[in-house]
Amino acid sequence: MGSKTSDIEQCSFQDDASIPKEIKLANGRRYQSSIWPAMCLIVSIVLYHFEIDGAGYFLLAAIILGFANFMGKSLWFPMSLIINEKGITSMGDYTRWQEVTNEYIFYLVDEDGLATYYLTYGFPGGIKEFAIGPLGIKPKRLCYLLYIYRQRNSPDSCRAIPEIVLKRQRIRTVFDANYSPYDSY
Repeated sequence: MGSKTSDIEQCSFQDDASIPKEIKLANGRRYQSSIWPAMCLIVSIVLYHFEIDGAGYFLLAAIILGFANFMGKSLWFPMSLIINEKGITSMGDYTRWQEVTNEYIFYLVDEDGLATYYLTYGFPGGIKEFAIGPLGIKPKRLCYLLYIYRQRNSPDSCRAIPEIVLKRQRIRTVFDANYSPYDSY
């Protein structure tokens, strides 16, 4: 009986109230592009102030880049990942937690030692796998969020926090001088 009590204590889920009902992770790299319109605008103002030719070109570039940046934020880059207590929506495809299996994060290491992290999970149609680097979230934080939202859906499931694993290691890249398509990764 003593071990049964300790098993129940281990499986008890403590919700984290600091995590909202839903989290939307967007492609974070697009926000870096907002600096270019600002830089062009500043350069055009400086050139105009000192009456140097070319201010109009930088102002035009600032307007074009600013418009492209605005349109990119609103139209071209939809939310990449939405997680809530009902399921996961990735790249527009919704999957309920009851259908999600074996979610984990893995990383690939290139020959320079740089790691690229991927979220992987099974669903009835196969396996989803996509890079999480552009989402602007640390892999450990994403693992914790996956755990919390899944447990909110079924607090009695007694699942562990998803793992971060080295799935495979890239040995060569396409740009390697000795690259052969017949070499295995």
